[in-house]
Amino acid sequence: MAGVGNGTTIDHIQVTYAKDDAYEWFGGTVNCKYLIAYKTQDDDFDTDFGYSGNVQFGIALRDSAIADISKSEAFESDNDGNGSDFTPKTTAVFSNMTVIGPRINPTYGKGNTLFLAAAQIRRNSGISIQNTVIAGWPLGILIDETKTTTNGSTYKNLVDSVIRLKNITLAGNTVDVRYDGKSGSTTTTQNVLDLFSTASYNNTILNSSAPDILKLIQPFNYTNPDFTPYASAGPSGNISAALINGANIGTLGLGTSLDYKVNGSFTDAKLQDPFFEKVTFRGAVATSGVNQTWWKGWTVWK
Repeated sequence: MAGVGNGTTIDHIQVTYAKDDAYEWFGGTVNCKYLIAYKTQDDDFDTDFGYSGNVQFGIALRDSAIADISKSEAFESDNDGNGSDFTPKTTAVFSNMTVIGPRINPTYGKGNTLFLAAAQIRRNSGISIQNTVIAGWPLGILIDETKTTTNGSTYKNLVDSVIRLKNITLAGNTVDVRYDGKSGSTTTTQNVLDLFSTASYNNTILNSSAPDILKLIQPFNYTNPDFTPYASAGPSGNISAALINGANIGTLGLGTSLDYKVNGSFTDAKLQDPFFEKVTFRGAVATSGVNQTWWKGWTVWK
């Protein structure tokens, strides 16, 4: 999509076996909803050259054997090829995405070595990802400044809240967060992890994406997947941070059985556009209602 405006409506689209990217936005402001990317070779959702639209409810399911020599991600985001400060800036907002990588477990079934990260944010991008489940990747979120050739700073965008990573569940990724900088950079992966772990961001890290931990029915099934959260994903009352970060229980779903901090949230200013449906779950699929079944009946998994 090149410069597509928000007068265009895009929804209920499945892209299967894309040899490059499933969806790529070169600038524009178009809003998209209910997107499926299945067994993409390169990137599922690629944003650059000032794309500033909104995307809600998207599923990406990768095949562990299919990846691209350029390295494959679910999200790849640039401002432009030089990482400049040129405007309009890439400030797309994604919410309620479920992106399933090639690794059902961080220690086995690793799949093609050409997979890089679920989200590679680089070249001065200002993308935001919220209310999202990222599971089974060699690397969850990569803040990459190695390819920024001008004065733009992806890390500064994160510090300044241009990039907002909130209400995200990372599950069963071999590495959860990483920073790659140029030689001599004083920024570290720990700096990025500290920001990601800001209490008010309500992000969650689970060491496994196994069903009893992640609490999705069968997201890694290539021919009959089910991205639906278990109806009851945890004990009543609050869930302690120790249990969450120790990956002893899952943290998805709806209802009073879950601590509010691990459900979805739409209080952030970037989610106030009327386009966004204000739901109470993270990930692309609810435990009941129309948002449980939106991806069924018209999709093909083969």
